[in-house]
Amino acid sequence: MKTIGIVPVIASVIIVMIITGIGSGPSLSIVAIAYGQRPNTNSSVALGYTAPKKLLPVLLIHGYLSDAAVWNKWQDLLKKDGIPVFAITFQQSDDKCGSAAAHAKELSKKIGDIKSQTGQNQVNVVGHSKGGLDARVYLANGTHDVANL
Repeated sequence: MKTIGIVPVIASVIIVMIITGIGSGPSLSIVAIAYGQRPNTNSSVALGYTAPKKLLPVLLIHGYLSDAAVWNKWQDLLKKDGIPVFAITFQQSDDKCGSAAAHAKELSKKIGDIKSQTGQNQVNVVGHSKGGLDARVYLANGTHDVANL
């Protein structure tokens, strides 16, 4: 019997929390959703989960010296579940790294494009390594168009 490690399970739970916008409700509903179960909110023991009317788009941000291709498998999985998903590849700079401030400007444009394309006012963002830093710099400018990071 093949077993999976705890890291993929935890990562799956975190991704589900980000995508569905939960995080303040009971953890039991999070675990149930991670394993493909939707809590029965019609029962007398509701778990505090309400299915979103329309899933928010997800923007995947790569890390240092990488590009959007690192997210291909995640994009396929999310699309299969009907979640609008996008990934960004930052423009290369002379130092091959790019500043967080420059990347924040690129994120502003990309998020604006995603909002226009999907008709949503907010997006969920997943950043890996420096991509997470770039997203935080973007958020520090006072924007309210990111639902979850």
